[in-house]
Amino acid sequence: MNAEIMFTGFSILWQHLDKSCPLQERSSLKTGRSGHPQTSYRLTLESGAANKFSIFDQMQQITNNIYQISLGLVNAFLIEDNGLTLIDSGYRNSTDKIFSAIAKAGKNPQDIKHVILTHCHPDHTGSVAEIKRRLNISVLAHSEDARLIEQGTGERLPIQPSPGVFNWLVYNLLIKPVNTRIEPVIVEEKLKDNDVIPIAGGLQIIHTPGHSAGHISLLLKNEGVLIAGDLCANVIGLGLSTVYEDLNLGIKSILKAAELDFDKAVFGHGSPLLKFAKRKINEKFRPISALYG
Repeated sequence: MNAEIMFTGFSILWQHLDKSCPLQERSSLKTGRSGHPQTSYRLTLESGAANKFSIFDQMQQITNNIYQISLGLVNAFLIEDNGLTLIDSGYRNSTDKIFSAIAKAGKNPQDIKHVILTHCHPDHTGSVAEIKRRLNISVLAHSEDARLIEQGTGERLPIQPSPGVFNWLVYNLLIKPVNTRIEPVIVEEKLKDNDVIPIAGGLQIIHTPGHSAGHISLLLKNEGVLIAGDLCANVIGLGLSTVYEDLNLGIKSILKAAELDFDKAVFGHGSPLLKFAKRKINEKFRPISALYG
C-alpha cells in the first residue's frame, strides 16, 4: 500500500474514531498561518468521555519504568519512579484520555508530580494547562520554548515540511490548517542541555533543536531508553519528522542524540524501537546527513 492510500485511509478512520481530531477544530483565534477520585485509582472523567476511549487510551510498557500512551496521532509517555512523571500532554482535550490510560493500567493519575514538555507544538502542549489545573503540578520545558508556551503560542515560524509526499500531505492536511494557539501555562522550571532530573536514576535532558528551537529529547540512562520526542519519527518506518524550523539543524541534532548510549527509542509519532535503536538511527540518518550540510 503506498503512502497516499495509507494516509487517506488513516485520516478517514481517525475522524470517525475521535471527534476531537484537529481536522474538526477550527477556532476563530489565529496565529501565524492565517477531578475527583472515582475509586482508589481512577479519576472521574468528563461526561460522556469514557465512551470515546477504546483504542487510543492504552499504555504500552516499554521498560520497567517507562510507558507509552497512545493518543492517536501523537504519543505521550509516563515514567514511574516515586510517583509519576508525564512527558507531553497531547492535543487539546487529551486529559481524560491520558488519565483513563493511566487508570486502566492500575495507576493513579493523581500521582503525577510533573509534566515535562519536549517542545511547544500544540500536539504536545495542548492539554498541559488543564492537567496542571486539575493536579496542581509543575511544568518543565526548555527555556527557548518555555516563553512561547507561557504566551500561549504553539508554533515558531517559519517551518518547512520535510521531503516526501507523505510529509507534504500530513503538513497540508493535518498541520497547516490547525489553529496553533494553546492555553498559556507557567513553566516553573526552564531546562537546558545536559540537565539531569533525579528520576529513575537520572533523566538527562538533551537539547535537540531543529524541529523546534527549544526541542528536547530525554535519555533515561539506567533503562537505556531515548525519549526522542519529535527529533525524528517512526510512523511508516524510521524517518524525519514531518516539519522542522531548521532541517539542517534537525539532522545535526539527530546525529548528536545518536551518539548517546541507548538500545530503545520512543517517538512523539509512531511506534517504538524496542531493540538496536541507536544502530538503526545511525544507519538511517548518517548516510543522508551530507545532503543537509
